[in-house]
Amino acid sequence: MGFEGKVALVTGAGRGIGEAIAKLLSRRGAYVACNDSTETCVKTAKEIEDSGGRALPLQFDVTTGSQIKGAVISIIEKFGRIDMLVNNAGGSAGQALAHDMNEETWQKTLDINLKGCFSCSKAVLPSMIKNRHGKIVSIASVRAETGLERDCAYAAAKAGICGFSRSLAREVAQYGINVNVVSPGIIRTQESAVLPWGEYAKIVPLGIGAPEDIAYAVAFLCSDEARYITGQILHVNGGWWPTCK
Repeated sequence: MGFEGKVALVTGAGRGIGEAIAKLLSRRGAYVACNDSTETCVKTAKEIEDSGGRALPLQFDVTTGSQIKGAVISIIEKFGRIDMLVNNAGGSAGQALAHDMNEETWQKTLDINLKGCFSCSKAVLPSMIKNRHGKIVSIASVRAETGLERDCAYAAAKAGICGFSRSLAREVAQYGINVNVVSPGIIRTQESAVLPWGEYAKIVPLGIGAPEDIAYAVAFLCSDEARYITGQILHVNGGWWPTCK
């Protein structure tokens, strides 16, 4: 499952799941453009290069089209093409009950997750269509199906990623482009450090996951072994299915 000579753009690669994805793709031979909205992407890129890989740090906001366009141009100028896009950047702009949530929080959460997924996909597609090959993998969440109290915007955005990806998969299959989703369950990251790990450990059959568990799933969907898989949602949740509490 090697990616020698392939070029990947990973958004939200500064830490957590995105960092794990970027480093795994690099270890398997890919040139990796590491994005984040902060300078943490520089650290990830440096660690990749220190390990013998090739990386390009790109600090930009996935909600801003002009910044995305400039980043894609930079990637093509440096590496010549884009073979893989991993839409990992996401998060919540704030938690509140639906009747208390203001429109700004709702919109910002949708922008970070769903708009970012759409905008980055749109930006890389011309290169992929030209080469008649590409892999787009977006990161959703088990909350797309279970819902999430006090954060309906996050659940809605992640559900939107699933619908968008299934639609896009149908549109671009004719160009040899695969579009899929990885839907994580409970993963131990800095962002999720506030979760009650003891309670979740009791209800997740395989226990709490690690960022690398998501990275392995993404790498598979980006590989040639997954050439006949598109429009799918791969649940990586340790057996904690959406019907569970």
